[in-house]
Amino acid sequence: NHGEAKNLSPVILPSILESHKEKVRTMLKREFEKPREHAREFDSFSYLITKQADVEVEQFLNTEHSFNDYVREVKKYKSIIDEIQYNLEKVVRRGMFEILCNDLIRALAKRAESCMTKLLDRMVKDHRESGEELIGEF
Repeated sequence: NHGEAKNLSPVILPSILESHKEKVRTMLKREFEKPREHAREFDSFSYLITKQADVEVEQFLNTEHSFNDYVREVKKYKSIIDEIQYNLEKVVRRGMFEILCNDLIRALAKRAESCMTKLLDRMVKDHRESGEELIGEF
């Protein structure tokens, strides 16, 4: 019988297997909560994610505002861009997960920059038109 290939087949009772599966499920549920908690750190930027900021900028552009109002809005978006780019962690470890946030951070900054650019474009356009009016008067 020494020449015969023999296999070792473990016998695992279904109750033992199910017990361990349940322990793994419980551990995974607990671990999955950590990335969810981290995702909540982006809640303050939900207006960029839902594009509500775009709507607000369009509403701003469709109403009359002073130059200083525009400056204030541009500074607001510049501050948001800086906060996103310099204060948010790009790679985060939460429990058994490593969360890569680079793409999200880049997308949020790009959305805020788009809002700021719309405001700056309008400022340039209004300034140009004011200059042309003055030239026309002389």
